[in-house]
Amino acid sequence: VKGKGEKGGKGEKGSKGGKGGRIVGGAGGAWESLVQTVKALQRTGEKELWNTYADSYLGGVRDPARHSVPELQQFITDNNVEALIASSGMTVGGGGGGGGGGS
Repeated sequence: VKGKGEKGGKGEKGSKGGKGGRIVGGAGGAWESLVQTVKALQRTGEKELWNTYADSYLGGVRDPARHSVPELQQFITDNNVEALIASSGMTVGGGGGGGGGGS
């Protein structure tokens, strides 16, 4: 598991957030996409990669929906997650998930 560049480590976060995760500002679409990318990784059998990262750098909070866009992006970038998913033959966004409205 590759570490985070600029952040220290465990316990750096103050709050685990409440219901609905930690969506910041208007980043809902980007946030949802990143959450689905981490979940897709977990479905490839690489769940331990995320679990180790969350335990080491995100205060042990393993639910990707409880992390911000920068935190999720850092994990995905540092660990080449999109390549891992592609090499498994899976795609992001497959399976489950609730729909969102739209106009």
